[in-house]
Amino acid sequence: MKKIYLLTGEIESGKTSSVQKWIDQNIPYFSFAGILAPVINNERYFKDLSSGKIFSMHTTDEMDKVNIGRFTFSQNAFNEAKKVLKSARADWIIVDEFGPLELRNQGLNPVITELLASPLESNLLIILREKLLKDFLDQYSLRESDFELFRFQRLDTSAAILAGGKSSRMGFDKALADFGGVPLINILIKELKKTFIDIKIIANEKEKFSNSGISVSSDKIIGFGPLSGIHSALTGSGTEKNLILSCDMPFLSSSLFAFLSDAAFSSTVLMMKYEGHIQPFPGIYSKKIIPLLENYMADRKAGNKQIHDIISEFDNADLIDFSKTGFSPQLFYNMNTYDDYLKAVGIYKSRLNKTSN
Repeated sequence: MKKIYLLTGEIESGKTSSVQKWIDQNIPYFSFAGILAPVINNERYFKDLSSGKIFSMHTTDEMDKVNIGRFTFSQNAFNEAKKVLKSARADWIIVDEFGPLELRNQGLNPVITELLASPLESNLLIILREKLLKDFLDQYSLRESDFELFRFQRLDTSAAILAGGKSSRMGFDKALADFGGVPLINILIKELKKTFIDIKIIANEKEKFSNSGISVSSDKIIGFGPLSGIHSALTGSGTEKNLILSCDMPFLSSSLFAFLSDAAFSSTVLMMKYEGHIQPFPGIYSKKIIPLLENYMADRKAGNKQIHDIISEFDNADLIDFSKTGFSPQLFYNMNTYDDYLKAVGIYKSRLNKTSN
């Protein structure tokens, strides 16, 4: 489902240039249309993201002037920008920006109103000043559940949580383990959202996660444990690279996810090595290994096959020595038993107490 995203920041804080850089990085994976408002030689322009055309917001024509405080803008330029937005068709439509002119129901306001009111066929990113956020929400009658605050997530990498294990030693579903009233899987989703937009859960009992707000996919090839989950995550993904993690690691962080995503520039598979052992999760996996996984599973009987069984067959697989990354070893804490869970809850509460003090 397409979404509304809001990017807020102070005036002249680099919002536009940051979005342009983000677009440049992600052009190979998604299409972009709409309007950016860069400042060039101390003058503000509109930039049509589809054509690359740039036109000034300013004018010396008295008949064309629109005044906001000490600033003067061209009505014709805004009319041109509205035409661009009305005809925009892409994976992402960018509106830069909602400002004082729009608060007066002028400027880009009419087309913003149309975009917000119509069924979304694109992800919509609207840029605005931090101090105008409340006014913006009031003007368009938006609730917090209607939008997400935008972060510069990686569009070239999707994320998947494997949550289909039996949790037999735990005694209850690990993914739903309670941490201060919040299911573990929700904690992981919150961290993933700081880095990725496309996130899914891989689980055969979909109804367990119906309230997660995340799409759930089941295994396409049953009976191979984590390999089945990896296969399902990759075949259902819209991106080449995919960060895949298990649902039993409560202390994974968005910073580690971002580190792995950046490090896997040319890797078919990227995993970490910790205390002499290869850690398949979290790891980066390319869709290029789908045929290898399918051939491997076709040649073997179903069973709880581990990723370690097939690692030697991956081409261009890379290992990172975790001890040299600077991250805390606590990130690799995983829960297999009820005692593991109790210990994790104690650590989690301790962290919360430190944060609040």
